[in-house]
Amino acid sequence: MKDKISNSKIQSYRSEMMTAYKKEISLPYLSDFDVVLTPDEAYQIQKHLVHVASENDTIVAYEAGMTSEGSQKKFGATQPLAAARFASGLHFNTTEIKISEFQNPILETEIGYRIKSEITKKVTLSTIKELVKEIVPMIEIPDIKHPDISRLTQKDMIATNGAGAVIILGEPVNADVNINEEITTLALNKEEISRGKGSDAMGDQWTSLAWLINKILDQGYPITPEHILMTGTVGQIVPLTKGSYTATYGALGTIEFTVV
Repeated sequence: MKDKISNSKIQSYRSEMMTAYKKEISLPYLSDFDVVLTPDEAYQIQKHLVHVASENDTIVAYEAGMTSEGSQKKFGATQPLAAARFASGLHFNTTEIKISEFQNPILETEIGYRIKSEITKKVTLSTIKELVKEIVPMIEIPDIKHPDISRLTQKDMIATNGAGAVIILGEPVNADVNINEEITTLALNKEEISRGKGSDAMGDQWTSLAWLINKILDQGYPITPEHILMTGTVGQIVPLTKGSYTATYGALGTIEFTVV
């Protein structure tokens, strides 16, 4: 149970974290303030950050992160995390990315979904497919602004909105594909650096999508056809370096972009 001192520490952490976020400098760790949060408390801090960011930006996507057992184990977690993504970080196929705009960027191939109509009630695995209008191949480039990744916990990531930075959209396709079996590869200068398939995310794309929708509803965010729902990393997470990238998503097509 938290006492007034603990609550004061949480407020100090939130204040310093928000200052760092606005200045786009290195973010503090919860452990710097001797703060131990519940997941709900971490999401409340995230919600404050998202609210402030939304004053000058627009939420365009929601993401499930840490959707593999390996990534959860690495960060001492037992479930994925959810985060919001903004229009200021939105790019499209054949884009050019400047590496100088990041502190510690990594690269992930992902799969996104657009829905047919607004979702206001929690969903089940048995009904999730009928809600989907189209599937979108995607790239995410998170920027890890905590200087020492070895100190990072999942609750640090939740509180700071999952290190979101850039997302790149490919062309949407019809939802009628066997998405769990689609192979995704990523090549840098024509050399393959990552390979995975849809089921990498929570063992099943539809399970991950349902989890994300329900978690976003828990946080009180709207989910409309304008939003993209990202189900987590497919393949390996790799560092972002300069060069020409091609991500191939099987029936979902390709995304090409250059980092300079």
